[in-house]
Amino acid sequence: MNFNKITISLNLLTILCVSLFSFLFYTPNFVYAEVPFQNPKVDVLKSEAKSGLNPGSVTDIKVLIGNFVKALIYPMGFIALVLVVVAGFMYMTAMGNAEKTGQSLKIIAWVFLGLIAMTASYMVVASLFKFINLK
Repeated sequence: MNFNKITISLNLLTILCVSLFSFLFYTPNFVYAEVPFQNPKVDVLKSEAKSGLNPGSVTDIKVLIGNFVKALIYPMGFIALVLVVVAGFMYMTAMGNAEKTGQSLKIIAWVFLGLIAMTASYMVVASLFKFINLK
């Protein structure tokens, strides 16, 4: 009976993981919406950026924040994947040891909570850009 509950919970976690990863990788990038901006100070800053003061050649705050968010999301997704694989290996090699099984399930649960928090933070940034119509 206990084995069936664990199997069902692992199947549900696997479905959640697959749907979360597919949501992350197949959603459009809301951060890169192109909206014209008319401000003389920004035009001066853009000309300075084009003249060589900007080594990353980023001329828009949306692009800068989008690159920063992507630079954080991709490594965290990779770390989450590695942790799920390690926890799955721990679970498979536990040989009925309740302590190791519980530890691996805790790791998987925390990884999924972290992925949910990461997705929520990305959605907050994207929604914030869309709401305030950042120009």
